[in-house]
Amino acid sequence: MANCDGCGADIEPHTSECPYCGHTISTTKSDDKTFGVVRGDGDTTPATHVRFGDGDIGRRPSSSGIRASYRSGEGIVSTVKKIEHLDQTLTRGQDSLERGKEKDAGVKMVEAFATLSDLISTYQKMISQEAHLSTKDNERLSAKEERIRPQVQSLIEICERLDSKTMKRMKISQTEIRRIHSTAKQFLELSSRRAGICSTCGAKNPSKKRTCQRCGAPM
Repeated sequence: MANCDGCGADIEPHTSECPYCGHTISTTKSDDKTFGVVRGDGDTTPATHVRFGDGDIGRRPSSSGIRASYRSGEGIVSTVKKIEHLDQTLTRGQDSLERGKEKDAGVKMVEAFATLSDLISTYQKMISQEAHLSTKDNERLSAKEERIRPQVQSLIEICERLDSKTMKRMKISQTEIRRIHSTAKQFLELSSRRAGICSTCGAKNPSKKRTCQRCGAPM
């Protein structure tokens, strides 16, 4: 007898579909070099794990060991694209504000907030998991971050000097402005930390350092 992966019921071998729950049964042969990735649901199976063959359904792994690699997040290409999108969004928002189109600028500020929040999540994973990119990719990402940093700083300054009348014309609340301001500051801090730049004195430090070598401030 075999067991259904869906409901655990005993079923006849080589059955293509479980008669109890309708789950599709694997037709993998005993010598097939296949494996499956089972994603956790956060409750009964909290972690993602890999399922290999048992010698009956799928080949059993060799005793020489298994090598695996994984990627956290969406990768360098996605992160760079987000930064480029943020660059364009902030530029258009600032242009709209300078032309007196406050409503358009408000839309762009909210769009920038969403992109910044997305990037913050990516940087937090990079830092907490100590993920390392290749030298070439790291240089490419650092160059994009260097370009966008002044614009994010400009966004912070805009948030700080907006008055209630302008915010009303922009159709954006004080609460939203505070959230954008806080998110922009957090982005600068995380970006600087990832690059090894001290947010207190601006000194460049090795990325793995947790305190600044110049002023001793936490990184």
